Amino acid sequence: MADNKDLEIIHAIKIGNNSIVLNHLYKTALPTIVKFIIRNNGDKDEAKDIFQDAIVTLFSSVKLNKYDSFKEINGFLYFEASNLWINRIKKMNKNSSFTIEDSETYSTDETPLAYISNTLLWFFVNSRG
Repeated sequence: MADNKDLEIIHAIKIGNNSIVLNHLYKTALPTIVKFIIRNNGDKDEAKDIFQDAIVTLFSSVKLNKYDSFKEINGFLYFEASNLWINRIKKMNKNSSFTIEDSETYSTDETPLAYISNTLLWFFVNSRG
């Protein structure tokens, strides 16, 4: 379940305190996303672009009352950003293969997307305390 800080962020987005929310998210969520994208053949500028797209998704879902308040915001942003990055890589490399690297390795019978999904599922289950 999301902690009180996440609930405060959701409330701040709903009432339009965007600068406070953005400052907080750039400090807390962006570094993890930058690391992920750099590990997967991207650079810091691409990571910032992807992060901004994930932020737009977060704000839209909160404003439309579609955000699940049981999700942790940083986990939501990481999930969105990783999917956006994977989709961008697929577009850039339609005819070539790619690998997604994370802090752990995945077995050869597990696809990169399945590995990320399983990792995120583990993160969400274990972060609920």
